[in-house]
Amino acid sequence: MGFTQGLSSMVNPLFNQLIMRGRTVVMVAVMILCGSLCTFSQAIAVETYSLDQPMQPMSFYSNYLYGVSESNQFVKMTSKGRQVWAYPQADDGVDSFTLYFDRAFLVTQAGDLICIDATYGHDIYKIKDLDIDTLLVRYPTVFFKNKNQQLGAFDFTDGQVIWQHESTPVDEFVALGRQAQIVAKRGRKLLQINGVTGETSALHTLKDSSLNLVHGWAGGAALAKGQKLYRLSVDDASVTELSVPYTPQSTFVQEKHYVYIDSVAKTWKKVNLLTDEYVAQGALDDTLSDVVFSRHYMGVIYSSNAVQVIQLNTGESVASYQDLPSNALDNITAFFKQGTRYSFMSNTNITQVLTR
Repeated sequence: MGFTQGLSSMVNPLFNQLIMRGRTVVMVAVMILCGSLCTFSQAIAVETYSLDQPMQPMSFYSNYLYGVSESNQFVKMTSKGRQVWAYPQADDGVDSFTLYFDRAFLVTQAGDLICIDATYGHDIYKIKDLDIDTLLVRYPTVFFKNKNQQLGAFDFTDGQVIWQHESTPVDEFVALGRQAQIVAKRGRKLLQINGVTGETSALHTLKDSSLNLVHGWAGGAALAKGQKLYRLSVDDASVTELSVPYTPQSTFVQEKHYVYIDSVAKTWKKVNLLTDEYVAQGALDDTLSDVVFSRHYMGVIYSSNAVQVIQLNTGESVASYQDLPSNALDNITAFFKQGTRYSFMSNTNITQVLTR
């Protein structure tokens, strides 16, 4: 029996649609999934809010939404899409951002860095002439790669540049968890870099230069080529092919784990990257459309206007909802859980499912 068919046979959804200012509220019925279907149901409210202005990319942090508007401003909004403030001071607009320890690190389209207070939007410091292309924040150091592929680092607190490599270009880099260590790739060579001093040492020579660094954790990193995924162990500089494929819908979670979505077999598997063993797995419905992640949960979107919420630590399917408002789940790019509220975000709307 399909996911939505199973729910339909057990629950008769009831609609009482109300049009309110800036949102649509729909009352539906919900079945809670406890590993398998339970025999009880409860009422929930589904609320769809329109953002005051579209934002892409967008992130949820400390109960607020942050993103870049169509006018390239950095915007803070409430969890219901109401604008709190916009940061317009970047002369050429904001290209990307990172939120970390109540600070927002903005990279402008010119490659400059602006650090602001994420609560009030006040300036903390600015760094010009670094020509930043990629930013990676790891307290107490912020690492960057410029548009000439040169690595560097500056102090999280005051923005003072600590070191910069002007003669060692790299293709890509990852941080090894929260340690002050970096692994960088240049052609077939993997380099280990001390994040505090910038000192570089050779780590490994790959057989294939087309492998890409895609993730890092304390003591190791993941590389990928096509649908093949590999584990790099920093201790012995070994590279091992993993059993799980690398696919666009899949993602890395909780530093040392990887969630693989098989869109053909309609299954998901959580893999320990250190042991290459499955630690959780489950089946998905035939109408699978898309998957979005938060730190501990996976939101599964179905083409039948239904969603399922899966706890990634246990593999337990904790909730499922059907007959959501038409188009409420279109182009979802992010998902988060806030108390008893599950929120699915696109660049224009937030659909929130509230449990009673």
